[in-house]
Amino acid sequence: MKGSNVYSQDGLFSFRTFVVSGMIVIGSGVAIVMYQQYTLAQSQRQLLHDVRKLNRNLSKLESHLKKVPVPLSSSEEEIEDIFLDASELEPPTLKSAVERISPKAGTNSRNPLEIAFAKVDAQMDEAGPENLRAANETLKELSNTHPGNAEIYWRLARSFFLLASEDLLVNPGNNDGSDDQKDMMKKAFEAAEVAVETDKQCGEAFKWQCSFLNFIFKKKQ
Repeated sequence: MKGSNVYSQDGLFSFRTFVVSGMIVIGSGVAIVMYQQYTLAQSQRQLLHDVRKLNRNLSKLESHLKKVPVPLSSSEEEIEDIFLDASELEPPTLKSAVERISPKAGTNSRNPLEIAFAKVDAQMDEAGPENLRAANETLKELSNTHPGNAEIYWRLARSFFLLASEDLLVNPGNNDGSDDQKDMMKKAFEAAEVAVETDKQCGEAFKWQCSFLNFIFKKKQ
């Protein structure tokens, strides 16, 4: 009888130990799950905050663009009339294409920057690695000699974007983009930002900044 009582106490002790151990294991599991849910919620809140911030910036830009009149300059209208592409021009005829942009005005009466803009616009419209690199180099030189000109910087943003796109066509394997592509897109966005900061009335500057913000937003999704 005495032995039976001892066995019973030992059995009760073992059962309690088992229950306590089980509760500790379950409690640890619940704690881990709760921590994972907490970190996930934190990440979701941060992502939502970033998206809302980006949407606010886009809304501000869109509302500002609606207030800014963006009439086409005469040079832009004429460029559209003679839209340049590889089927119309060959590289040797690029000079004649620039002259056709303003047939009534002599070269001597035109601003040197307008002549340079017409040339790089024609090169970027025609595209191709050589034309895009030449346009990009010209615009980088102009940005050094005319640091406060938004017309230069939005064109520089466009040239970097086109170079990145050209590189993507040549090297399509990397979905995330090569280091060169990322560097060119970064420089393109920075140039667009400088253009907007330099001249808040420049519609093309806002257009390119919005394009890059939209690109960044889509990459985050």
